[in-house]
Amino acid sequence: MGRITNSVLQQLKDGKMDFIDAEDGFEKPIDGTEFPNFFYSTPYDPVDPLEGLLKGPMLVRAYIAVFIGPSATYDEATNTITPRTSRGTAAKNSMYHVTPGSIAHIASQVYYSLLVNTDFSKSAVVEIGQIYDTVYAVFEGKEPVMQEYAKELLQWWDNIIFPVSVTSTTVKGGSIARLEKRLKLMKENRADAA
Repeated sequence: MGRITNSVLQQLKDGKMDFIDAEDGFEKPIDGTEFPNFFYSTPYDPVDPLEGLLKGPMLVRAYIAVFIGPSATYDEATNTITPRTSRGTAAKNSMYHVTPGSIAHIASQVYYSLLVNTDFSKSAVVEIGQIYDTVYAVFEGKEPVMQEYAKELLQWWDNIIFPVSVTSTTVKGGSIARLEKRLKLMKENRADAA
């Protein structure tokens, strides 16, 4: 992950950060409806704009700090997390999967932390809300390509944050197994009655 220079942060804070839109070639200001570079794991590719989207190392580290614990370490090379202290927010709240809302929350928090300055303004709140909504919209896309990417993205996050999910195993004879058996019987009985 590259370093963010003070001049880049200052341009972002001052609203002077621009990028060239690949579609029309004109410069546009970056606002809460655009994805900043740190949302990507690779440089932005206008030919394949989904490549690396919402997989940025800064987002992963922030997610780990908030949900696993601030002292947990993340090894990018192996995609492994090592918790260092007590249980994190995810464990305390029985969270076993990454959700679209949690990714949008972390993305907006990281975005805000890069914009934070001594003067809090209403425009910053609006922009953070836009970031949240824009990230969340990735998971609500109607196009099959977007739906497939959203599914793959959630799986990617789950593999990093919760590589072994306690809900992925069904104990033989356990409550879930009994429920599944009962539901299967009910479904078969309804089919026979019809």
